[in-house]
Formats: sequence, C-alpha cells, structure tokens
Amino acid sequence: MEEEMKKVILVLMLSLVAVMPIFASSAPVAQHSAWSLLLGPLGMIAVGMVLSPANIAGLYTAWKTVFNQAMSAAVPQYNKVAMVVPSTGKKNGYAWLGAWPKMREWIGDREFHKLEAFNYEIENKKWETGVSIPEEDIEDDIWQVYEPLTKAMGVVAKLHPDDIVFDLMSNGFTLKGYDDKTFFATDHKSGSNKGTAALSFAVGGSYGLAKAAMGRIKDSQGNPLFSGAERDILVVGPELQEKAQNGLNADFISVSSGSTQNNVWKNSADLVMSPRIKSATAWILIRPFAGLMPFIYQTRRPVRFVTKNDPQSSDYTFLTGKYSFGADCRDNAGYGLHQLAYGSTGANG
Repeated sequence: MEEEMKKVILVLMLSLVAVMPIFASSAPVAQHSAWSLLLGPLGMIAVGMVLSPANIAGLYTAWKTVFNQAMSAAVPQYNKVAMVVPSTGKKNGYAWLGAWPKMREWIGDREFHKLEAFNYEIENKKWETGVSIPEEDIEDDIWQVYEPLTKAMGVVAKLHPDDIVFDLMSNGFTLKGYDDKTFFATDHKSGSNKGTAALSFAVGGSYGLAKAAMGRIKDSQGNPLFSGAERDILVVGPELQEKAQNGLNADFISVSSGSTQNNVWKNSADLVMSPRIKSATAWILIRPFAGLMPFIYQTRRPVRFVTKNDPQSSDYTFLTGKYSFGADCRDNAGYGLHQLAYGSTGANG
C-alpha cells in the first residue's frame, strides 16, 4: 500500500511539472501567482522568477512606470529663473543677445538695429545615469528592493535641469557671458550687475541698492531698460532662506542697533531657495523682461528611460551576468542677458 501511495504522489508531481508552462506570462507577478497557487508561498520563494525575455520585459515595464511616476511628482525650479529654449541640432547660437530694439521718433528713413558682434553659442551635452542588477537578484525574487532606487532615478532625472542651471548661476562670478566678461561684473556696457555686500533689507541696505542698480540698467543704445513695474525674484541658498523670507514677508525688521524699522521691502520679490547655490553668502536678484530670463536652459532631447531587456541576445548580460536600465537626455545651460540679474557674493558682511 505504501509503495502504491508513493507512485500516486510521483505521478501528481510529474503532472504539476508538465502543466507549469501553461501559467507562463509576460508579467512577472502573474508568473509568481501561478507558482504560488500550485506550490504555495514556500514554493514561490524557492522557484523565484524565470529569466525569460517576456518576464524581463515585464519587469522593465514595471520599473519604467515607477520611474515616470517619480518624474511626474518631482518639482524642479529651473523654470523660475531660466528661459527654456528648444534645440534642433548640436548647438544653438545666441547672437541676438546683443540687440535691444527701442522705439524712437520716426524722422527720415526707418532705422534697423544691427546685431552686435557677439558669437555666443551653447553646445548640447549628453547626460546619463544607470543601474546594473545581478541576475541572481531577479532569480531569487529580491528585485523589489530596486524600486526605491528607480524612484530616486526618476526624481534625479526631473531635477537635472536644476543641477546645471543653478550651478551656472553660482559660477556667474567667475564664468563669462555673451559679452566676454564675467556674467556678474562691474564693467558691463549696460552697467554693473555685481556686488559684494551681505544681504540686508534695512533702509539703505544691499537689497535696496541692488534694486536701484538694476533700475539703472541700460539697453544697447543707452536707454533705461525697465519700466519700474517688473516683479523681481530673489535667489538664495539654505543659509540665507530665513533672512530672505523674513525680509520679504515681515512688517518690521531688525537693524544693527538692535531696534526695528518698517520693512519697506515687504512683498517686493518672489523667493527661490535652492540648495544648489554653492555659496552660503551669495544672493542673486533676477528681473524677468518680456518673457526673457538671465539664464538659458537649452533642451535637445528630453529624458528617456532605456533598457537592455533580452537575456538571450544582450552581450552585456552574457558577459557580466547583470541586467541594466537607465535614463539619459541631451541639453545644456548657458548665460543669457546679464542685464536681467544682479549677483552679490555677500562676502562683505
């Protein structure tokens, strides 16, 4: 009787093995569900995922969904301080940065403003990030631990323009703009857009002096550029956030004598705080003009999620025993009109 029972059990086990291919699915979760129903939880853990092209493709699809959801939820700030310019080639030229058309009394023939001899170009760069996953982690059913990493990759990809735009802003005291002078400089043809004073909202302080300096900025023909009704943007790093928020929102501010005074600069600008501002003391005032911004974010190809998902044809998988996925894009940042920004190193406090 015992021998007969063993034969019955053996037949049942062979039958289970025979029907397993019926439950194969392009979705890894469905594959696991079939094994779980037949073998129970312990059987699913023991079996893990079959490394078939369909299952790997399904796994990558799930990761891509997580990546895209994380990208959608992330909130960048580059579009508050930079104008977005599409690119259709290797680089863009910005000769127009030196031209400022201005109305004049029409006497005689119409005058046409010529572009000044500025040959400023921004060349697109290629950026990437990627992850390699050992095939053992997929076989052993621990691929779920990579989901947080995939989310992080999506956030990093969405904030990539912040990285290059605010890095450019921070380096504006040393890197040159379209007129071959440092972006923040005292000797621009249009006037100085650079200071060294610490941020101060007191009457006669550096914030008010910066606003006055920007108000006197001239176009290429020596005429006042702004109307005086523009809305400014103040950019600071984490160390100056409290002072900036207080200076733009409080009714009263403290002064050096220990007393307080009316805050004449309340609600005079929008605040952008970016941890990508490298200096703890630097602050930048931006004045948008007719849709133009002092910084340029140039985009050639948006972020895309890329994979190598066929375990039977991928040379990378064959050689390394790993599966890979990542993201890449083509873009760059550059300096626009220095007339629209004032930067202070804040070094003289």
